[in-house]
Amino acid sequence: MKLIAIVDDQASKRTAFEQLARSVSSAVEVETFARPTDALTRFDNEHYPDLLITDFKMPEMDGATFIGKVRECGWGHDVPIIVVTAHDERKCRLKALESGATDFLLSPVDRTEFVTRVRNLLQLGSFRRQARQRRGFLTFCLKSVILCSESCVLCV
Repeated sequence: MKLIAIVDDQASKRTAFEQLARSVSSAVEVETFARPTDALTRFDNEHYPDLLITDFKMPEMDGATFIGKVRECGWGHDVPIIVVTAHDERKCRLKALESGATDFLLSPVDRTEFVTRVRNLLQLGSFRRQARQRRGFLTFCLKSVILCSESCVLCV
């Protein structure tokens, strides 16, 4: 199952995005949050979303700050993040992207575009996880070879 987290202070948008996200695949699970802090405390390095969809302008914390906090978490480095907002200001888009957003959609969203971007970013997230796991495995192998060569014993 792929997990999509949706963060938006407006219940109607959370519901609409949840329905769209669920239409991507039957293998998608969705969790919604009205407050960014709830999402930050919900996830950890063992349980985190495959994709995060967030509003940019929220009363508790703006999207750029939230994205920055996600990126600071161990689990948040590689998670794709889509910012969805009605504010079509260049400054807003740049701030979101500079803070670490992967993509940006204007609201109201086009259903087909939303589903396609979500599907593509879920795949991107999967590739990033695989790369991270392979990097960890290769690092382990390299350290093993170094240790073996230092002790003059051939390791198989």
